[in-house]
Amino acid sequence: MEDLLAARGLPTRLDPAVDHVTVMTALQGDKKRRGGRVGFVLVEAPGDVRTGRRVRDDDLVHALEELSR
Repeated sequence: MEDLLAARGLPTRLDPAVDHVTVMTALQGDKKRRGGRVGFVLVEAPGDVRTGRRVRDDDLVHALEELSR
């Protein structure tokens, strides 16, 4: 997926200046929040997109860390 995004000039990394705590706090107040979680759109494979997927907070933190590297 990273190669596909990069080939179209889309970002594949998160700006290291983005504060992860601020992102997690903003998610707590997201209006689309249901049952204590925000539903994410996740790409399982090219052409295989899943909507409304729940993601654990620790997985979100890990993703933010990975994208900031």
